[in-house]
Amino acid sequence: MYSVLDTKAVNDLSLMRHGWFNPEYELTDGFNIFCKMSYHWFSPIGTVVQSATDTWVFQRENIFTRSLVITDVDGRAIGKVTRERFSRKSTLSLNSGFQADFYAHPIFSRENIWESSTNGKIIEITSSLFSTRDGVRITPGTTPANLVPLLIFLGKHLIILRRRRKSRH
Repeated sequence: MYSVLDTKAVNDLSLMRHGWFNPEYELTDGFNIFCKMSYHWFSPIGTVVQSATDTWVFQRENIFTRSLVITDVDGRAIGKVTRERFSRKSTLSLNSGFQADFYAHPIFSRENIWESSTNGKIIEITSSLFSTRDGVRITPGTTPANLVPLLIFLGKHLIILRRRRKSRH
């Protein structure tokens, strides 16, 4: 159903949104679809990301925290995203030992970056406010290729949560 993402061959991708109330996002290079993220806002399932090899679920840890838990299909936690109060950075910590930070580059920019202390800049996501297409640029490096779709969709999910938080104030 989905193609396997080869980060050495493809560096520039697009995230395409379909739908408004329960939107779906597809990661594509214009020819192939690599992954899909779907929202189930009024369901306990949360946000589901499906790729050619893996399926991940993003859920809030509980109502009172800023943490997201990332689980696999069987419900086993594989990582956690935390954001400190009054901080623009969200930190991803996977059970495999991988850690990365996600933040908006300048404070009013539409460019968001995944960066790791060991791998440097990993991914840039340029989100547009009025378009259904976001740009994704992958920096070739030592990041495992199977983590790249997870980072892209987790970054997009964090952007959506940030926009929802700002619209409430």
